[in-house]
Amino acid sequence: MRQVTTLGVLLTVTFACEPAATNQVDVPVDLPDTVTFAAHIASILYENCVACHRVGGHAPFSLTSYENALLQGPAMVAATAAGRMPPWLPKRGEHRFDGERFLTPWQIGAIRKWVESGAPVGDSTAAPELPTFVHGWQLGEPDMVLEMPDAFTLYASGPDRFRNFVIPVDLDRPRYVRAVDLDPGEGYVVHHAMIMVDDTRSSKRRDRQDPEPGFDGMFAGSAARPPSGSFLGWTPGKVPNQGTPGLAWKLEPGMDIVLQLHLQPRGGEQEVRAAVGLYFTDEPPTRVSFWLTLGSRKVDLPAGKRGIEVFDSYVLPVDAQLFGMYPHAHYLGDEIESTAILPGGETIPLIDIPRWNFNQQDFYRYVDPVPLPRGTELTMRISFDNSDENPLNPNKPPRRVTYGPASGDEMANLFVQLVVRDSTDLQTLEQDFARKYQYDLEEGMRFLLDVFPDNVSYMAELGHARQERGELAEAKRWYQRALEVDPTYQPARYNLATAVEAEGDLAGAKQLYSSVIRAEPDNVPALYNLAALLQADGDFNEAMLTYLDVIALEPTHARAHNNLGNALVEARRPSDALPYYLKALTLDPNQADAHNNLANLYSSLGQPDSALAHFRQAVKIDPLHSLAHFNYGRALVERGEVADGIAEMRASVSIQPDWYIGWATLAWTLATSADASLRNPRQAIEYARRASELSDNVHPVVLDALAAAYAADGQYRRAVDTAERAIQIARSAGQMGLVDRIESRLAYYQRGEPYAVP
Repeated sequence: MRQVTTLGVLLTVTFACEPAATNQVDVPVDLPDTVTFAAHIASILYENCVACHRVGGHAPFSLTSYENALLQGPAMVAATAAGRMPPWLPKRGEHRFDGERFLTPWQIGAIRKWVESGAPVGDSTAAPELPTFVHGWQLGEPDMVLEMPDAFTLYASGPDRFRNFVIPVDLDRPRYVRAVDLDPGEGYVVHHAMIMVDDTRSSKRRDRQDPEPGFDGMFAGSAARPPSGSFLGWTPGKVPNQGTPGLAWKLEPGMDIVLQLHLQPRGGEQEVRAAVGLYFTDEPPTRVSFWLTLGSRKVDLPAGKRGIEVFDSYVLPVDAQLFGMYPHAHYLGDEIESTAILPGGETIPLIDIPRWNFNQQDFYRYVDPVPLPRGTELTMRISFDNSDENPLNPNKPPRRVTYGPASGDEMANLFVQLVVRDSTDLQTLEQDFARKYQYDLEEGMRFLLDVFPDNVSYMAELGHARQERGELAEAKRWYQRALEVDPTYQPARYNLATAVEAEGDLAGAKQLYSSVIRAEPDNVPALYNLAALLQADGDFNEAMLTYLDVIALEPTHARAHNNLGNALVEARRPSDALPYYLKALTLDPNQADAHNNLANLYSSLGQPDSALAHFRQAVKIDPLHSLAHFNYGRALVERGEVADGIAEMRASVSIQPDWYIGWATLAWTLATSADASLRNPRQAIEYARRASELSDNVHPVVLDALAAAYAADGQYRRAVDTAERAIQIARSAGQMGLVDRIESRLAYYQRGEPYAVP
């Protein structure tokens, strides 16, 4: 098992090349007359430094002995006095962070006095014992170990790389993950890591497009994301969190782990093959976590300028607890701070980083979550330094830098982890923040297009923002403008297809999706949408072939399996549909549509118990699924549980009040139930009339229900007239089976009898 550390701090570069001071302190005066390595310095180094600065650690030199410390003495004085070491960016504040790394003024002064006095060793027998380190996984043997499928070779010299590696997860059922650890592999080229999940296979598609293992970029066009509002980060020397009770996250079958590594060349080629350790729990999450982003795309930094600031804020619509923060800027970031302004006006400092360092970014988790009542305003301020005085400025001389995902661009973000009381508050927060996000996205893209008027990706982003607001014509204009600049830019063509489809031009949408697929044969979203349009057109064979293409590229695409099942049913191949419905539910047990469709199939196959079980599950998963309520009601009526069936039908039409078939079926049941106590002729007439109005009084099935309702109320003349009209319409449409059924009921009405279901 490869070695990882458990204690201490991250010291990954030599002291002398660290940036300017962050927490500079004065030398204290209450030091002993003689400071020695054995009596004073060894304990400082052993407690704060050697977890990384040791053989096998992630720092480039060791501090485990007197000889090592003597060699690095002057550099230690400079780095610790300037506050650069230990590498901890935030100032000490009222709300403490887990794993804070600070030397006291006394310790910093002791290091300086020891070096300036000739670095005496002292009585070696008085030196503390060198700490022992855990070898292997810091939290014990994981329940599952996921290793990069292939090793990646990092060059000997060159710029840092952010590389994403996709690791498939083989699970037969969902599991709850309480904790995660990382084994970075040999060497010390891994500066830090982020662990994300992707259930779309978009990361695998990006991986296939790159000839080497993985793909580059911090934000590289995949759908990888932190799981369930959690942040999974790793830095050398940082003890992984054992897991917060109630905040486990769910890992589903078919998900991929995406491991993003910040890699730093160290003077020789290095093979990288990291592994992720997962620790499971049987306890599902009991608290609800949400990950929101403060920030702005309005970043434009002129060459040589310092002190340019970016602000953002957000007012919480619900009570929340603040669990942690992840500040993010690139090499030109300077100061970062965030506050909470409570509804009463009190301001609470949350994080203050006086000197940002891109190479030391981290997630900061509070020891005690910070309570934030509804109405609290979260603020963020990030200042930038694009001058020659910034030692981290990669541009010599400085050049103009704007927003962008590459490390040579700039970003201004503060990622915030919140925990709310329940799913209702989560929905409120998600919907409210989504509005802010869309507004900020649109404003940011407009700003960037002023700077880069021919940038097609910004045009497509702006079009998408307008489309999300329902402004389809404006969205199409931006997509078309992007394609005029670059006809090969397929994201704009795909988005244009979705806008055209939303407008109802299905033929135009099919043409556009097909064009995208010709250019990108593995574009799963385009294939899926094209298959759905083919299915809607009744071209079931082509739809089925296209769904099979989707599944071949993305075997875990649950909706494709479900829709393929639907296409097979519509093509009158119900027995072939069964395995696809079952597979859809294996991949996504919470897919209400698939439960409803499978239940309908079981009903047609004469398996009513199985059908009822899946109808019941569909409405449990999605209480607003009108069709599932309707089908469940019909199945209950057929089983003889008429009262419960009527209740489900009422639920259906209350959700979808303009659905005339639902009203007509409910009216029919209330008019013709074999149980006289359940009949309600007056209500049946009301519902049937509503259905008839919704269908322009020309639907024979609706008129059949209205006739039965009139007869149940004793209005036989109206029943006869309505039934005869229904027969005439059905006969004109060639629906002779329906004509026969209505004529059989007409005979009842002509005799002055209501019709009741046998």
